[in-house]
Amino acid sequence: MLSKLNKLSKSLRMWQWVSLGIIFSTTLYFVAPQQLGLLLLKATYITIAIAIGYWADRIIFYYARPHKMEAEAWREVIGHTVKDERIESAYRAYSLAMLRRAIVVGAVVLAFCLGL
Repeated sequence: MLSKLNKLSKSLRMWQWVSLGIIFSTTLYFVAPQQLGLLLLKATYITIAIAIGYWADRIIFYYARPHKMEAEAWREVIGHTVKDERIESAYRAYSLAMLRRAIVVGAVVLAFCLGL
């Protein structure tokens, strides 16, 4: 029972944003239905830009992927009971890799949107 509830909560994780998007799209349909195609086109462009930014980060920083750095930080934690400098530096590197990826993806999306 708990696993079904956990799966349901994961699948409905962003239901607020989906419902807000549906409300705004419905409002746009009633106000200016000719703009729905343009909205779909812009959403497609931004989705493509996100994918390009993600893959750009993977290609540029192939040696420092956040999920691998997180696994490395967990391996450091398992061997120790007290946090030491190595564990903190592993988590710091993981956090900076996540921030780096967000900045790269954000910059690509911004450049892509400014070019439209």
